[in-house]
Amino acid sequence: MKSVLMAVVLAIVGSGSGIADVVNGDFESGTPNDGAGTHWTRLSPGDPSLTGWTVTRGNVDWFSAQAAQPCAGSRSLELNGNTDGTVSQSFATKPGVAYRVAFCMAGNPNGPPAVKTLSVTATGNPYAQYAFDTTGRTLTDMGWSTRTYSFTAAGPSTTIQFDSHTTRNDGGLNAYGPVIDNVVVAEDRATRTLTDQWWNAGESGWGVSVFQQWDTIFACFFVYGADNKPTWFVAVGAYQSGAPTGHVVYAGQLYATTGPYFGGPFDPALVAEREAGTFTFDSDGVDAAAMTYTIDGTTVRKDVSRQTWADENLAGSYYGGFAWDQSCGPGGEERDHLELLGAMQVTHGADKAVRLDLQITAMIENGVSQAVPPNPVATLTGPYSQSGHLGRIPATLTFSIGEDVGTMQWNLVEIERTVNGIVGRFSGDSPYANACHYDGRFGGVRR
Repeated sequence: MKSVLMAVVLAIVGSGSGIADVVNGDFESGTPNDGAGTHWTRLSPGDPSLTGWTVTRGNVDWFSAQAAQPCAGSRSLELNGNTDGTVSQSFATKPGVAYRVAFCMAGNPNGPPAVKTLSVTATGNPYAQYAFDTTGRTLTDMGWSTRTYSFTAAGPSTTIQFDSHTTRNDGGLNAYGPVIDNVVVAEDRATRTLTDQWWNAGESGWGVSVFQQWDTIFACFFVYGADNKPTWFVAVGAYQSGAPTGHVVYAGQLYATTGPYFGGPFDPALVAEREAGTFTFDSDGVDAAAMTYTIDGTTVRKDVSRQTWADENLAGSYYGGFAWDQSCGPGGEERDHLELLGAMQVTHGADKAVRLDLQITAMIENGVSQAVPPNPVATLTGPYSQSGHLGRIPATLTFSIGEDVGTMQWNLVEIERTVNGIVGRFSGDSPYANACHYDGRFGGVRR
């Protein structure tokens, strides 16, 4: 049966890795015309030398590794030639699907200003601006960091654009700008963990076990046949692009199987399977889903939830922290990525009250390490509840980080505890005038 199911998985998923068809995201391909002493090629609008990319404004410098240390491979792209420039590329997308752009960012440290800035935009989406401080960096030690940008495709084709906003104010040439490398665009599928035991609490006696591996789920049903005797089916579902907002959907084929008696020797030749119908698992929240399946012409729809057997206890000492993307201001156009890292101490009382104290030892903003003020702390408190093997805490965050002191609500969800530590997601909104929204991840390795 395994070979049959694997063939079905491949047929369903195909090449659906979710990676968008971005050409030459590592800037390795093309026909450079490097100078003997410069080791870079200057590109202006209309120059076809850089495969896949179009220069639409100003000019840019296409670096070799001899000119500047790349993030990976042998080439990178500076968005300032002798003025600030823009590059773009169009590629196929699926309308309404969320995508995530990851790219390496650094800056040319050989001239002012020290802080290089660029923006990223995608068709029909607001821009996001990023900064890189080149202080202490050299062309052989660029200090590359990874940045991310999220967008929702507005149509079957999307144009992504990188604009330099780096200019100097001393009247000299704008020749020292941000540098990018390794541009990757992929569907943002890491939205929900579905692995668990699912049931309908009002119909105890049947259920379905779901096991998720990236963009594929395997489901095993234990139900009853027309003769009221136990029977079971299996199904393989592939991630479905373009689901409604807030929904994560998997769909595929369902199989009926037969095999040898469990009390005797196992004979693989007696294992048989047949395609009996279809299966859809539509999760519209962390803890709930609508499951529809058809077996031999009979269609069933059930609302299911995670089945809880025993609550976890999160208490312990960990090392980790919180990493999040925030969007602030009108329209959320001011975007930043922040990280707070350090020792985490968690208490979890018999009354299910949880307290997490983070003693901050490292702070990172947009990939750049920040000076840590004396005794910075962040504390989250709230009641713990669990659905299946995942927990949640509607938490109150209090923080004191230098001059930044305040309180806000962070909703922690999909909390998983294992022998190695804890992980989860969180979201929240700032009560302050900058009106920021936060989406992030947290975790800690058990100490």
